[in-house]
Amino acid sequence: MYLHNSSISTSPLVQDAGAAGSHTRSGRRPVMLVALGIHDPALLDGITDWARGNEWDVDLSCVRHGQLPPPSGFDGVLATVNNQKVANWLSRLECPVVRMLDASFPKLARATASFPIVNYDAEGAGRLGAEHLLTVGRPTFVFCRLSSGADSLATKRGFVRAIRESGREPVVLDFMKDHPELSRNHATPRDLCREWMISKLQALPMPVAIMADDDRCALDLVAAARSIGLSVPGDLAILGSQNQRHLLSVSPVEISSVDVNLREVGRAAAGLLADLVGVSRKKPSRPLLVAPVQVDARASTSLYIGPHRGVRRAMSFIRENFAEPLTVADVAKQAGLTPRGLQKALLQEAGLTLVKEITRLRLEAAMRLLGETTCNLNEIAERTGLGDAKNLCRLFQRYHGVTPRKWRDGKRQSLESMAAS
Repeated sequence: MYLHNSSISTSPLVQDAGAAGSHTRSGRRPVMLVALGIHDPALLDGITDWARGNEWDVDLSCVRHGQLPPPSGFDGVLATVNNQKVANWLSRLECPVVRMLDASFPKLARATASFPIVNYDAEGAGRLGAEHLLTVGRPTFVFCRLSSGADSLATKRGFVRAIRESGREPVVLDFMKDHPELSRNHATPRDLCREWMISKLQALPMPVAIMADDDRCALDLVAAARSIGLSVPGDLAILGSQNQRHLLSVSPVEISSVDVNLREVGRAAAGLLADLVGVSRKKPSRPLLVAPVQVDARASTSLYIGPHRGVRRAMSFIRENFAEPLTVADVAKQAGLTPRGLQKALLQEAGLTLVKEITRLRLEAAMRLLGETTCNLNEIAERTGLGDAKNLCRLFQRYHGVTPRKWRDGKRQSLESMAAS
């Protein structure tokens, strides 16, 4: 993919992009090549979105044909690195290069370590995933790691810390640690991976809430669980990471996943490269990390899994009806408990109150609508059971520390302050 520019307007993401908009000494327009070894539509959307907003032309020939051109004829390169061929090609370039995402294997990461990188905050994704799974009940909390990459390790670190802070001790399943004879610089054997997953799942005390290090791992977990008669989400709540919708669409069970904001990674990478091409900034010494957005909750984590039947009934009812007017008496009736008995059981088993859980579900739904629609605040409040915009703003500020409008606007804020820190 080539990006051409004749006149860049300053964007919220890149404040000094004007330098990259001037013509080169030869009079031609600057050219930016994008080599996507890891091709995720959200990443590409972010790059093209930045290009449209800054009057760049886009040529997708490199992505379409899957071939790397001679290392000349362009002024900068954006790349994801998933094989040695791409790493070798990047090493021959003399123009600015920006990497996106972690390399597929440690060897490739070391070979391309000299290039600045824009990535998602993997540790933050792990923490966000843990916080989500903590709402599904009192299961055995598990992190499953197939990859040997740095992102996988950081995701595990964030997950484990958050679970421990809640007073629980997570189980970590690490495929490469259990198979030291395998190379960390090659893909894991699929059959061996499936056998390993099945054996680990059979040994776990059910019910289980498990976060996978990425969406591919989550897909494999669903297949392994179903092959031995485990129900998802009844026995096993499964959460992925990266929210690659095209990949997750093949699952027989809709899989919840952490949205790590790959679209913003693409936008940020394009803006950084424009700056480097225009010599308007120094190469950052540390990775630029984009914060994850939210968990896209789907069927794989939709049930509350805990030992108390009344609490399970109550949680299922409010998850299906949180947008409706609800009273403690309404929920208690569905649970087969008295209102006082329900409140006591919720506090003892789940450590929460009914009002707090309903509010959390409503705000979670409001956050999805803020990020995915152009609905105004009153519409969002009405659709999520929050009443009106005033109440939505009050609760959103209390729980998230920012107003809904600022949160929505903040998804496109500049990353310059992060790069300078």
